[in-house]
Amino acid sequence: MKKVFSLLITLAMLISTVAVPMSASAATTAWDGTTLDTEWAGSGTEADPYEISSAEELAGLASKVFHSVNNKTKTVDETMTGLVVAPSDSGTNPNGDFYNVYSGKYFKLTSDIDLNNQEWIPIGRDGARFNGNFDGGHHVVKNFKVTKLYAGIGFFGATGTETTVKDLGIENMNVSVAAGNYANGNGLEDYKTYGVSGHLTYLWGTGAMVGLVGGGTYSDCYVKDITLKNTSVGCGEAGIGGFFGNFRAIIQHASITAENCYVMNAEISADDAACGFASNNDGEGLKNVNTRTFKNCYVGGDLSLSSNGTSGTALTGFIRTKGNGTFTNCYSVAENYIANDAISTQSTKEQISSGLASITGYTADNAKNPINDGYPVLSWQADWVWDGTSLDTEWAGTGTETDPYLISNGAELAGLASKVYNSVNHTTGEKDSTIKMTERIIQNESVTVYSVYDGVYFELTADIDLGNKEWTPIGRYGARFNGKFNGNGHVIKNVSITKLYVGVGLFGVTGPSVLIENLGIDGFTGNVPSANYGVNKMDEFIKFGNPAGNTTTYLWGSGSMVGIYSGGTFKNSYVRNADYTTSASTGEAGFGGFAGNDVVTSFCPNVYFTNCYVVNVKAKVKDQASGFIARMGEIGNSGDALGYYENCYVGGTIDLESTSGDSYEYGFGYRASREPQKLSNCFTTTLLSTNKSILSAESTKADIVAGLANVDGWYADHATAPINGSYPILDWQNTWKKPYEVKAVTIADGNVTDVTLKQNEAITGVVIVAVYAGDRFLGAVTADAAAGLVDITDIAAAAGNTVKVFVWDSLSALSPVAYEYATTVE
Repeated sequence: MKKVFSLLITLAMLISTVAVPMSASAATTAWDGTTLDTEWAGSGTEADPYEISSAEELAGLASKVFHSVNNKTKTVDETMTGLVVAPSDSGTNPNGDFYNVYSGKYFKLTSDIDLNNQEWIPIGRDGARFNGNFDGGHHVVKNFKVTKLYAGIGFFGATGTETTVKDLGIENMNVSVAAGNYANGNGLEDYKTYGVSGHLTYLWGTGAMVGLVGGGTYSDCYVKDITLKNTSVGCGEAGIGGFFGNFRAIIQHASITAENCYVMNAEISADDAACGFASNNDGEGLKNVNTRTFKNCYVGGDLSLSSNGTSGTALTGFIRTKGNGTFTNCYSVAENYIANDAISTQSTKEQISSGLASITGYTADNAKNPINDGYPVLSWQADWVWDGTSLDTEWAGTGTETDPYLISNGAELAGLASKVYNSVNHTTGEKDSTIKMTERIIQNESVTVYSVYDGVYFELTADIDLGNKEWTPIGRYGARFNGKFNGNGHVIKNVSITKLYVGVGLFGVTGPSVLIENLGIDGFTGNVPSANYGVNKMDEFIKFGNPAGNTTTYLWGSGSMVGIYSGGTFKNSYVRNADYTTSASTGEAGFGGFAGNDVVTSFCPNVYFTNCYVVNVKAKVKDQASGFIARMGEIGNSGDALGYYENCYVGGTIDLESTSGDSYEYGFGYRASREPQKLSNCFTTTLLSTNKSILSAESTKADIVAGLANVDGWYADHATAPINGSYPILDWQNTWKKPYEVKAVTIADGNVTDVTLKQNEAITGVVIVAVYAGDRFLGAVTADAAAGLVDITDIAAAAGNTVKVFVWDSLSALSPVAYEYATTVE
């Protein structure tokens, strides 16, 4: 073993001497904490809002509001249009009037803003409330602190009765305020109003988004990574909340609405109430607030609450006391802080995610590259979610096998769909000359169709979330996608189709030599009406199922991955969570969880399905309803086309209904008069009809696991953290695997002679294969990382010993890069 360690240490020393180049980054100018700019672009109207593009401009807004009125001299900045004087509340505020500032004016962020951890003066204060409309523009304000004393502490210190704030994120805010009169060194004497006469150190409300909430609407906003503390500062009945502080309006009958807002990772420490989302919801501090509505809001992540107030009542995970507030679909991860909380049940991350899964405005965090630790994110945060309209056809690459077109987001994928769909106009005969395509004839019909992108290569570079926006399938009956599409181990999520096509699926219709591989679909929904195609303005671009006229409503094939296929190869791909309904006649085609109907062109190509699966499929259709493939063989003039099925399965929840009767429901798929040319190692956990079923027997989950256990391209689901309900997954789905597997160990004449490795990841250099008997090291050899078979000689292993083999990566740390493999020496 010393030899092994010596080699590792020597290599590590060599590597440590190699200089690693630093990546260049664009120079940025940090805010100095004092510079202000109030020369904003725009005119402040809804159509032409004031645009805030820098820290200086944002600080300029805060300064303008703060100095808009002098509560000591009663002077008002008359240049600020929309300034409205509100009546004094002589009962609690004898020291000054309140003002709504920038009423009816519109502001919009045009970029993310980094405040460089400088001191922040909140936008608005108790005597001069920001009452405008602030559109965050899907941007984030981050890195700022407040250490001075204000009546209203937050990004917005105090807001008015008609304030609106939307589409804004606040990150890394640090509030740490100590006791002291407002005039003591803060220079605020002329601009203050006191919370209560004689109580000059009352905060009256601290919250990351808004300290004092006077009314208005707050939607699609979040705060994250915040620390809010006060030290020996009385909070009155206000306290500190992660999002809102205190609710305190300045005119009668104000209302407050918070919808689709969340707090993530908050440390809150107060002299009085410390609350995850908002502080006190009842009491004198709520003067004049009429209604409070909270909808689809949550507190998640790391939540730490502490208070010098009464234990158990001053700490609340969401909001202290229910009052007259309305709470719909709101959650908190609070552990013990629910004694006096409007939200009385603690929620887990999974419960929050499930509760908000179908809410417009939220989307699931990115599974592979999470930005919110798996908690739901606002849709505008998710740059991986397609907006439903954007198209981009400026793909990287040239479309060759060695330099494929690269598809990295929803807009680029939709651009591909649009290019194929509009590649040829069957009414005018006009064709897109920039696209490689081949003209073909439908057998026994005088109908011309085209194979589009013949032999052109495409590759995904990222997971894509289509956001359940309306999807136009890639390929149609008259213009069939015939390229090579490599998912590259990525997943397309949330595909939704509600319009009528001849060929419904992620890929609508494909050509005779199409290749689709290494691709996952997670979430396919269809609700297709029975209506003439012309309703969808597609007359020039379709070939209807019935060549005699344009009135048919036949679908002629629907499937999650592909609706109609004309041969080709589909491999190493899957569909999860498909839910499809149609009232349209599907002719002889029907719906398949993976693929629909086979319809070929001028000759009879074969179709190959290898290493593909469907888990969780639900369908209600008029004709065939199948778990994997709707129908194969002799459909739509398919002639002698042959089907090859190898290592495919259907599992999970299988709920299939045909309105034509149960004889049209198939767990795997329906065959016409022709048997599959090859049917090897395929399974379904639900058989349903046996009449012309491709498979003739049901299998259990255990049968499927055993049947695919030693098949290349498959991997067992993780035992303690399954991602596929314990059904087998494709090799490329295995995110927890180590770079190598030890597949087999050969022992002969008391010696370990061979070790067979499976390489899961591309690693260059050499590896060390180490052999143990129990805890006793027997020996090791070095081998090329690319080698599948490692020749080992002269490592003796006595009969009866349990031999364990590890693989060590000699170019990195002293940790094994393969799980151990154990076998007993005979």
